[in-house]
Amino acid sequence: MADHRDDEPTDGASPSPGVLAAFREQATPALYQAALRFARQWAKLPRRAGRRIDYLYPRELVQDALGDTWKGTLRWDPARRSLLDHVRNAIRWRAWTDARHARRFPHVAWNTAANDEAAIRIEVEVLDASPADDAGPLILVGLIVTLAAELRRLVADDDGDAAAILLCWADSIVERDEVLERTGLTTAQYKAARKRLLYLAERLPPELREVARDILRSAS
Repeated sequence: MADHRDDEPTDGASPSPGVLAAFREQATPALYQAALRFARQWAKLPRRAGRRIDYLYPRELVQDALGDTWKGTLRWDPARRSLLDHVRNAIRWRAWTDARHARRFPHVAWNTAANDEAAIRIEVEVLDASPADDAGPLILVGLIVTLAAELRRLVADDDGDAAAILLCWADSIVERDEVLERTGLTTAQYKAARKRLLYLAERLPPELREVARDILRSAS
């Protein structure tokens, strides 16, 4: 039987009694609030891409992740990760998907959309946007989780400072001041860890190497 990846959509089969029991145990008000804080951060991603986001969107991200997990639409293996980590992954993926869709199909006012030529020109400009323009932050944020995972494989077990920075990245926190506040690192410790991460970034695949350099250099 094929090995299904955790967090992937399923055919809707009901979760096992063990999974439902773990869900009931972990789906606490504290988890909901933690997931909601995370969703509020990731709600910025589709907003930057041009999607209209209201105050209910973060709650929708959380509730959909929990509801889909309970129904079995979204697979969760409690032995592999906590419910909070699972929900965060689901939120992250949904926000990224919504942002990608918003970037590909930007909202255009009805009086502009009535002009087919103008609408086509706008869509082409959005799709052709380069990392150097306003789409840059969107692309970087979308890749941040992948970068953190790839770099964590390369970080030495005893390099806690670099690992602490990457944990922040996994929660979409990349600004230096925010990282320092969350980790408690001194400026000197942060700079040393950042330098080590820059060195390790040279061992990443080419498609990630330049993005890692950009993030690390901008977070100086």
